[in-house]
Amino acid sequence: MVACGSNSSNDGEAETVTFQEEEPLDEALKEKVVAALDILPTPIEIVSHVRDAADGYNPALVNNPESSRNYLTTNFRKAVNLGVYMADLGYACLYTQAQPAMDFVRASKRVAVDMGLLDVFDPNIVKRFEDNLENRDSLINLLYESYYYTDDYLNKNERTRTAAIIMAGAWIEGMHIAASVAANHQDDESFNDLAKRVGDQKLTLNAIVEVLELISNDEEMATLVEQMKKLQTTFEAVEISDESVTEEIDLANLEDISQLTDMVLQSDLDRVNISGEALMAINQELASMRNYLITNS
Repeated sequence: MVACGSNSSNDGEAETVTFQEEEPLDEALKEKVVAALDILPTPIEIVSHVRDAADGYNPALVNNPESSRNYLTTNFRKAVNLGVYMADLGYACLYTQAQPAMDFVRASKRVAVDMGLLDVFDPNIVKRFEDNLENRDSLINLLYESYYYTDDYLNKNERTRTAAIIMAGAWIEGMHIAASVAANHQDDESFNDLAKRVGDQKLTLNAIVEVLELISNDEEMATLVEQMKKLQTTFEAVEISDESVTEEIDLANLEDISQLTDMVLQSDLDRVNISGEALMAINQELASMRNYLITNS
């Protein structure tokens, strides 16, 4: 066990915590896990597609910030729900939801501090969030800063397993939000791209499962791997073409590079075939897994 101490916190809670030391991964395994994590989407990247679909902020889709007090038990429970709150924070930041954003900052801080991550949401970071609540770009940059600091700190301090669990929690929550919005708007063609974004995460899911299997070392991790494999089975209904995304693009007719980027991204989405039934099944599986993590993990 390791004890960490600090003077005080902005929300009046003592920042003296005790957490279990993590058994370091061997160097070869650590390098493999870190390399896999580096190419996975961040919390903000996953939920950003919801805003692209022009849907409004829905508080029913996020976890209750007050529940953070219930997660201060095992390392797994803290890590996976820190990931959940980071995704929720990203969702709130995208819509410049000031009060929800600060609630998620405080919830994330409470969990992070109990994990010994005293500097992730230190008073300076919290104040910067408070000072930029009406500036969406600044909020998003702060979230990126906090996320990458957390990941870098954990990897440098032999807590790569924890970093992977945080990533998994963030991915699950982000996908829960995206799939819920897409599933609830199946009759609106403007949400078709969001549904395809969900389907396009099939390959990411495979990578996450591979990482989690490599680092699984207890019953909680084994349960998460089992749930993710069930989700993999559900994703089998999604078809992703292997055809080149640039073959049909006439470069001579492009006005600027941004147009090429947009066309390539759209062509990527056009490779994804996801039926309404598959989307509903994925949404239900994600909701079930996410509910387990925020209530029983």
